[in-house]
Amino acid sequence: MSGLIPQNDNRYLDLSQQWNQLIHLIERDGWMQNPELAEKLLRDGKVLSLENLDDDISFLAFYLFGKSRNKPLAKSTIEEYQRDMRLILAFLSDPARHLHDVGLTDLPAPPPCRLKDVGRLQLRSFEKYIRSRYAPNTAVRKLSILKGILRFGYEKGYFSHNLRDEFSIGQKVLTITERKLNYEELQAVLNELRKKPLHRIIGQLFILKGLRVSELCAINIGDQEVGLYGDTLVKIKRKGGKVARKKIPKAVMYDIMTYRQALSSELRKKGLELNESPDAPLIPNSGGRRLRRDRVWDIIKRAARRAAKYTPSLQRKYKDVSPHWFRHTFATIALDSGASLQDVKEELGHEDIRTTQIYLHSLKEETGSTLADLISSRVTI
Repeated sequence: MSGLIPQNDNRYLDLSQQWNQLIHLIERDGWMQNPELAEKLLRDGKVLSLENLDDDISFLAFYLFGKSRNKPLAKSTIEEYQRDMRLILAFLSDPARHLHDVGLTDLPAPPPCRLKDVGRLQLRSFEKYIRSRYAPNTAVRKLSILKGILRFGYEKGYFSHNLRDEFSIGQKVLTITERKLNYEELQAVLNELRKKPLHRIIGQLFILKGLRVSELCAINIGDQEVGLYGDTLVKIKRKGGKVARKKIPKAVMYDIMTYRQALSSELRKKGLELNESPDAPLIPNSGGRRLRRDRVWDIIKRAARRAAKYTPSLQRKYKDVSPHWFRHTFATIALDSGASLQDVKEELGHEDIRTTQIYLHSLKEETGSTLADLISSRVTI
């Protein structure tokens, strides 16, 4: 048995073409209505078994949508899983090229294979590739997802062997204290972002509201509301499907409206119209379409690289700067400016205040008095 639906030749590099069909078929147990599929995918007519499935895309769709969950996956979570799944499939289709791309040219490359046929050699090479390409915590997350896929696949019979222990994922490290900008570094990056209207808006929303990239990109025109005093509030789609209403500073809203007007004029010159429907993005890209996550990352990284040329402390870390650094920086500066822990927690959308307290502990380490300071004040050394 192959996949649940017809596949294209490039299925190992494109995870989206059949995705919607698979979601409908799997999430609603539509395959169980097909006698042939039900017979092959239900062991003894009771338990899901994927041992007769022979298609990676269908298997990955079962991994995401075929499991019972207490609450549905958020759209951003699904997109994150899809990115990581695509990364895994792309690496397995051409390990040599991917290892070469990260400078691992002296490492013997394993032969290409499908996910279903993956083995120790491919998994060990993928681990080295991920650790070379990504920051430690990002690498841990991506490798953990692969572990989960392998565990699910073995339990459901898709894999003939238990491969979870054939590579390591490592331990997460606390990076909040490291992944933030000091005042000088922040101002230098913001100065670079101010040079272009769209980049300026992105920087403003990151540092003034502590938004995630997914939250910024998902804001629609229809998400705007007028507050009690005439301020603009927007609905922010949080992780886990929650929605928060946040006030946007008037200066930022002015910049957004000015940017949209200028963009609309530019598009008209090309015979195009800027989408003004409620479902259209409030902050579109230069083509009038929704901002993409990778584009926002590129904007921030380029600004950090330019700022590093005249900011010595940035020269050591600009390559690691990402949009999420603004979120950590927002929390630290807010607490340093006198904001309460509860206010910062709510603004960031943390479930547990202990997550927010990490920023406070970090701040105290940098600004608080030490025992050495207290002793020095009492004696002459």
